Amino acid sequence: SQRASEIGAVSWKKLTGSRSVWALGLQWFCHYYGFYFYITWLPLYLYQARGLDLRHGSLAAGLPLFSAGLGSLFAGWALSALSRKLGDTARARKLLGYTAYGGAAALLLLFTWIANPMLAMLAMSLSSFAAEFSGPISWTTAMDIGGERVGTVSGFMNMLGHFGGSVAPAVTGLLLMLSGNAWNVAFYCSALIYAAGAICWKFIDPVTPLDFEYRRR
Repeated sequence: SQRASEIGAVSWKKLTGSRSVWALGLQWFCHYYGFYFYITWLPLYLYQARGLDLRHGSLAAGLPLFSAGLGSLFAGWALSALSRKLGDTARARKLLGYTAYGGAAALLLLFTWIANPMLAMLAMSLSSFAAEFSGPISWTTAMDIGGERVGTVSGFMNMLGHFGGSVAPAVTGLLLMLSGNAWNVAFYCSALIYAAGAICWKFIDPVTPLDFEYRRR
């Protein structure tokens, strides 16, 4: 029992002391922060700010979610193809991480500048599509970093992700209240958080197991 307790303590020390694990979790926070707008505030935004009725607003609100699913599927293919082309899995994952969050941030800013509602929703959907590139690389990185502790690493990453999803609706509401319903302020905040997700990938070693990283110190 004492031996098991010691092993558990060492495992948590490795986890909480790993820069890659923390950066992986924080970028997943950024992912969910942006995503949760689509399933909470987006229908109200389309009605209030874009003037879409219930029928057209419902269709428009579904576009970012549909494109997110396509983005996740495309990213799996793109990761395999890019890894083969570069001959470097770590570099391929990092490039997709930068592309995912950088692209999502840029396209979300573009969305705020487009007056036509349907063209604007196209830009938002492309932003959602790009953000989902982070999905396959995040889970495969959690597997490679975690090794025998993949469940712990994946759970830690997902916990921070859902924390981002839980605070996003409240922060959006607060920003709207403070800005007098200036919706673009909420989108600027989301774009900034997406950009932070891209920065996180600079600090992730996506292929080195947790045990090896701990022994190198």
